[in-house]
Order: sequence, then structure tokens, then C-alpha cells
Amino acid sequence: KEERERERGREMQSRTHSLEEALKEGKWALQRCGTHLVYSRLVMKDGANKTMETQTFTASKTPSDRRAHANALTQLRHYDADVLHIFRSDMPEEFSADLALVTDRIRITQKELNLARDLLKSADQEVYRLSIELVEYEQRSHSLEWGGDWR
Repeated sequence: KEERERERGREMQSRTHSLEEALKEGKWALQRCGTHLVYSRLVMKDGANKTMETQTFTASKTPSDRRAHANALTQLRHYDADVLHIFRSDMPEEFSADLALVTDRIRITQKELNLARDLLKSADQEVYRLSIELVEYEQRSHSLEWGGDWR
């Protein structure tokens, strides 16, 4: 038990304690600064399909909950789950336009891959159905074969 507590203490020390540090490390860009601070970033997420996603994080400018800071850090850690790559938020405008085109092409390619996967699944089901029909046909034709003398 004591070892687990020491390990948990080391883990807590290695975590970012400053919200500003966590936002900087996560490459979050401030989008709006009204009564709430709104940050966003573009990421590529891991999963069945690698997907591009714009994540948005909102924090109150003047939080009233004493645990708001800790909750915000936890929320940022959850956003980092399954992230393969975080794109820079300070890209020049021409790169952003190129990135948008690449992102659209990736989405189209993902849709094409999903369609091909569905077609392959349908083809596998059809091959299975036809193989069952073939076995049934062979069984019927085998039972009709001549089994001996016809007298």
C-alpha cells in the first residue's frame, strides 16, 4: 500500500500543475476571450479510422468552484487520450488553407475506405452463402448418383 502511495505521489508530481503550462504543452490556441476563455486545436486521433478533429476547450475567466483548476486539468488530460498528432496552432494562413484541403482529402479517403470495407464484408457474406449452396447442391447430386444394380 505504501509503495502505491509513493508511486501515485510521483505520478502527481509529473503531471502539469499549471493550467497555462497544460494549454501550452497541448498546443491550444486562444480563440475567444469574453466571460469565458475558449481554446481550440486541430488533432489527429487514433482509432479504427485515423480522424482529424478540432477540439474545443472552454474555461471560465473567473471560476467560482474551488476545484475548477483541477477539473480543467483533468479535462485537458481526457482530450489528450488517443491523440496521435497535434497540429501547430500558429501556422501561417496559406498552410492552414493547405491543411484544410488535406483534411478534406483524408475525410474523403476515410469514407472511401469505409465503403470498400462494407463492400468486402458484403462480398464475404455472398461467398459464404454461395459456398453453402454449393455444399447443399453436392449433397443432393451425390444422393442421386447410381448406387448399384438397376434390375
